[in-house]
Amino acid sequence: MKNCIRKFAFATKLGDVRLAENQDQFILLPNLQNESALHYFGVCDGHGPNGQKVSNYLSETIPLILGDMNLSKNPYKALCHMYTLSHNMI
Repeated sequence: MKNCIRKFAFATKLGDVRLAENQDQFILLPNLQNESALHYFGVCDGHGPNGQKVSNYLSETIPLILGDMNLSKNPYKALCHMYTLSHNMI
């Protein structure tokens, strides 16, 4: 399969002006596991008093988990497992 992703971008905006910092994070993983047609893009939308900690943690942890998984064999199963692992680690 030829790679159809040519460009990607992200944008974020502080939702609650009472907060000192934006709690959102993003994950951009093009060509995941050196596969030209395998990409992962994610948004970690932080909310609440620990929103920034959780979104930072997930944006750092999810790429590590995905790097160790066999995504090409069963992507659905691998992603479900990744979400369960990352949720349990919080």
